[in-house]
Amino acid sequence: MFAEKAVVDHFARLGGRLLAERWRGKSGEIDLVFQMEEVIFVDVKASATHERALAALQTLQIKRLVHAGEEFLEAHFCSSLVAARFDVALVDQEMQIRIVENALL
Repeated sequence: MFAEKAVVDHFARLGGRLLAERWRGKSGEIDLVFQMEEVIFVDVKASATHERALAALQTLQIKRLVHAGEEFLEAHFCSSLVAARFDVALVDQEMQIRIVENALL
């Protein structure tokens, strides 16, 4: 919960507008969704280190995130043909944030 709040604050400082928190579709849940130049889906991973947080991202979860992102775009923009990206926000025990842009490609 604290990690997600820190990530929301991070994107807000960059000019991101929060569209959804813990959005749930049939395919799964997306931690955070922002609007900037594009729609940004963010999966938040918190652990002792950034490396351990990144290691928690599994292939099956990536597939669910992609499908959930498509559902979100269809539900909110009536199309999946909207500029979007999937980022992973890594938060370590010091609450330092590292954003991996386009992490699910």
